Amino acid sequence: MIRLKDVTFRYPDGEQDILSHISLKILPGVPVSIMGANGSGKSTLARCLNGLLLPVSGLVEVEGFESRQEADNERIRRLVGMVFQNPDNQIVSTTVEREIAFGMENLSFPYRQMIDTVKDLLTEFNLVEYRSRSPHYLSGGEKQLLALAAVLAMQPLYLILDEPTSLLDPYSRKKILTTIFQNSNGRFKNVTPVLITQYPEETFFTERLIILHHGKIEFNDSPGRVFTNPERLLQIGINVPIEYKLNLGRQVEN
Repeated sequence: MIRLKDVTFRYPDGEQDILSHISLKILPGVPVSIMGANGSGKSTLARCLNGLLLPVSGLVEVEGFESRQEADNERIRRLVGMVFQNPDNQIVSTTVEREIAFGMENLSFPYRQMIDTVKDLLTEFNLVEYRSRSPHYLSGGEKQLLALAAVLAMQPLYLILDEPTSLLDPYSRKKILTTIFQNSNGRFKNVTPVLITQYPEETFFTERLIILHHGKIEFNDSPGRVFTNPERLLQIGINVPIEYKLNLGRQVEN
């Protein structure tokens, strides 16, 4: 479980809190999505979840490890993987197969396990034909699949996805989401995704939707129930699926 208790975060040179007294739990096996207008704190929250940022007050725990404890933070980085919006920001190796192996090498995985895992992930993510190519020759969707494969190779329990589809075309967006949420027999079987997104329709891949507004939790419920509040969501800058907007229009007419 990931547990946040009364978490507040402010950047060192900042004058106001980016996150303010956030308390929540992310349970294993329960996919979560997070939405919020620009500046709401959603990317900051993502980085607090895996120890990249440390709260100025409050507690972040992952499976009992606390992020502000240096020894625990290293363990948290392994338990909570992260895929960024732009895969070019995290791809570091000269070939596709070395990129998948990179994290495992740093974590001193056994050689035989590393070879087998790279082979399996190349097949599972349809990257076999590119194994010896530079990642920078891949399409945007293929790069994002590679970034996912490289993080999954390190066997995290949780996977933070910070707007992983925002730079992709509709076909690639669908492919990424299908790979993550409908691949229940593959590498995602034992991984709990936490999806940060600007697209309301993507939240229906998850069981819970957290809406942030000015660094605080405005909603924390199933996507279907959250979107029954379209008027408030539109007020705080959240896109609402068209069917809920239509329902709001009917209410106004009546």
